[in-house]
Amino acid sequence: MNINLDIPSIISALAVILTAWWKYNQYRHDKLTDLKLERMKHQERERTSQLSYNSGKVFGALWDVLHQAKADRVYIVQPHPLKRSAFLSIRFEVLEDGVREMKHTIHEMPMERVPKFSQMMAENKWMLFTDVDNQMEDRVAKSIMLGNGTEAVAIKRLTSPSDLWEGSIFCEFLAPMEIDEEHLRKVMHRAAVKIQDNLPEIEDQVE
Repeated sequence: MNINLDIPSIISALAVILTAWWKYNQYRHDKLTDLKLERMKHQERERTSQLSYNSGKVFGALWDVLHQAKADRVYIVQPHPLKRSAFLSIRFEVLEDGVREMKHTIHEMPMERVPKFSQMMAENKWMLFTDVDNQMEDRVAKSIMLGNGTEAVAIKRLTSPSDLWEGSIFCEFLAPMEIDEEHLRKVMHRAAVKIQDNLPEIEDQVE
């Protein structure tokens, strides 16, 4: 029995099948890629929205401290990156009119410049210096504060759920404090409770 095979036709048919199969797989791959990209965009939008919401709560809490304490400058010093803290930076700061910003001075500052003061911030839940010039021992920290007009400062530690130091609220006065310490402690404690669960980490590159 003679079987005449039309080799060119078979090859052509196989080529059509393989082309169709390749196109289907490419289409499927492209759709999966599109879905992944869309999911990543959605997650990034949610993350950005959450960061904006959290930042708003942090700024709101700092404004409360500024006005209730009748302070001149309130800000948060954060160690970063958190897993291997090596620097100190300020991202969140509120001021009375005409008061100089501190965030440009404390920006990616190596912790080794203020080792004693960094240790004090990490270990103490509350510190109050009513006379920075005579009470603060760390020379660099004192120089920074005096250079920016600070006469008195209260410092409240911020902690993570595992009780690790994640930053400190500074409430500064350019003139003698009018508020008593107990009231100030309560004001800053309320702010710390609001801030601790909403404080965004500072990335390696600070704006």
